[in-house]
Amino acid sequence: MDYVILIGSIIAAIGLILLMMTTRFVWGGNWGYPYRTTNKPLAIIGWLLIIIGVVIVLVKAKLNGQLV
Repeated sequence: MDYVILIGSIIAAIGLILLMMTTRFVWGGNWGYPYRTTNKPLAIIGWLLIIIGVVIVLVKAKLNGQLV
């Protein structure tokens, strides 16, 4: 098992958990998207962690030759 890919996956999972914790359901005219964030800075950190985690996984997989 490649530990760098595992660390990237854990970072992305932490970001996903942050986004799940900062979301709430809102009724009304929301143009088909009934979820809003309760804490914008924490949501931004969550998105950044997801992006960083995915980039780590993709770069390491590319360097290993797993992606063509």
